[in-house]
Amino acid sequence: MSPLPKALRVAPSRILGCGAVLLCLGSGSLQADIESRLDRAEEIREGGNYEESLELARTALARAREREDPELTGEALLQVILAHYFLGNHEEVRSLLEIGFTHCRLHNLPSLEADLLNAEGVLEWKAGNLWLARRLLENAFSMKEQRGEEESMVSIANNLGIIAYSLEEYREAVRYYRKGLTLLPEGGNPRLRASLYSNLGESLIRLENDREAELYLQRSLAIEKDLKEPHYLAYTYFNLGELKAARGNPKAAKDLYQKALRLQEEDGNVWGGALTRLHLAKLCHAGGGTGEAFAVLEPGYKAAKTLNALSLLRDYAGLYEKLYAATGEEGLATYYADLRAWFSKRLQAEGDRALPAGSRRPAVADGSPDDVPAPQLSPWRYSVVALLLLLILALLVEIRRLRRRRPEADA
Repeated sequence: MSPLPKALRVAPSRILGCGAVLLCLGSGSLQADIESRLDRAEEIREGGNYEESLELARTALARAREREDPELTGEALLQVILAHYFLGNHEEVRSLLEIGFTHCRLHNLPSLEADLLNAEGVLEWKAGNLWLARRLLENAFSMKEQRGEEESMVSIANNLGIIAYSLEEYREAVRYYRKGLTLLPEGGNPRLRASLYSNLGESLIRLENDREAELYLQRSLAIEKDLKEPHYLAYTYFNLGELKAARGNPKAAKDLYQKALRLQEEDGNVWGGALTRLHLAKLCHAGGGTGEAFAVLEPGYKAAKTLNALSLLRDYAGLYEKLYAATGEEGLATYYADLRAWFSKRLQAEGDRALPAGSRRPAVADGSPDDVPAPQLSPWRYSVVALLLLLILALLVEIRRLRRRRPEADA
């Protein structure tokens, strides 16, 4: 399974200057300041400082609203969403996405809406809703394709490849990654190129094409080391560990997994650490180190539960089933077998729920907001809307009460 943080590499449509020199006055100066903060927020986030990135993006958002600039407001909101995502504030992300979609529809910003769909698709992927995630990403890709925004399509193609990989459709995953590399301009976005190389290599391992897989993984590693971003470097080490494991070199694989895990724990990457622990424990078990496998698994299982990552939880339950069967504890082995089956059913139920209809559709070619179907609300979103309506009703009652008291005060 491909690591998530690679997936959330939304390529925003904005083309902003560096904003380093603010020579213009009035509204132009404010615009340059906002653009500068957004660029810096993105740069800092990619370096792993999510709190600082969030503060910069929030300030940019407040100033964009002050300037009443819909496009900059939308781009700032996207940066706030991405910072919250990497901080693990997923409920906050969901709430902000709803605000973002409403903003895009009100101001007819289809390109930004596609970026938000890309982000929402990744969030659903992490929750285990693979079919819904795929549909959201396909819609985002279609919207970008209609507008001819090829560079933005690269990130979405990468994410669609990750979904295909998660569904064990490895040839389809390879197709998406190669498509992304074809769309990516020569010399453009080394961060995204490294991701595509690494993910392509991972999929080629599953197709038993080790030689080509190693070529792409080494290319990715060279870029990652040059960029010096430990958050992403960890995933390339993880994929190289997968390669060594597939080649029957458990010692080298273990060293690479441990390198990845060290970087992930230093970076606070809970999901990535849980994934690496799962594969490291599998390696330990295969080598006869069942006790070591239990020790490696425990922190990762706790992390997966806090994240409610269904696909990870299913795989953890499956490995626990094997470990307890190996130790002769049949009761616990049966318990985890049943738990694995339950998680599998949950994932399938999400697929059945997602397939019929109800997600956002891509905008039509002319971008007319009247032709874009309204988003379907999930139960928790209905609850939020209901709460807002109650608050509005209470406010109206209070206004009416105060109006009734005004004549008495005048008397």
